Amino acid sequence: SSGINAEWPLRPGKNRYLNTYEGLLELEASLPDYVTQPRIKIPNLRSGKGGAQKRFEKRLKELDDTADLIKHDKEKQFEVPAPPRFLQKVIRPPPRPPTPSVETPSEEDEKRELAVIFLQQLLRGRAIQNMMQEGKEKRMELIDELRSTEALQEDKFIKKEKSTACDSALIPLL
Repeated sequence: SSGINAEWPLRPGKNRYLNTYEGLLELEASLPDYVTQPRIKIPNLRSGKGGAQKRFEKRLKELDDTADLIKHDKEKQFEVPAPPRFLQKVIRPPPRPPTPSVETPSEEDEKRELAVIFLQQLLRGRAIQNMMQEGKEKRMELIDELRSTEALQEDKFIKKEKSTACDSALIPLL
């Protein structure tokens, strides 16, 4: 064993240093001084600037503040005061032009326009029907072929159902 107990954290009851007073004394004696006797330094509160230095800085700050005030007063002398807010002329936008109006058509013109629209819808619908009819006539052979194929598939399906029904009827007899 190398002297280090790997199971120590798992079994705290078997540590000889922590179970007895003599073990604690031995552990404390083996530790270096800086662990048992900490060295704490108290900061020196009197270190820093002296009274003369503080007075000098205070007067310097007062002089800077006074110089800023004098500079600000000089700048104010040359400023042009803003005119009063209420004496300024308000510029209004030009008036809007009148809204244009459309003359209402007579009842007869309105009926005629509705009739024209209805006729246009009828003609467009009829044109679409004609196009569909022409397409159907062009593809008639293909349609017939698909119908016959579907009929044949239905016949095969019906025959297959009959044969499976016959087979299932024969199975219980065996």
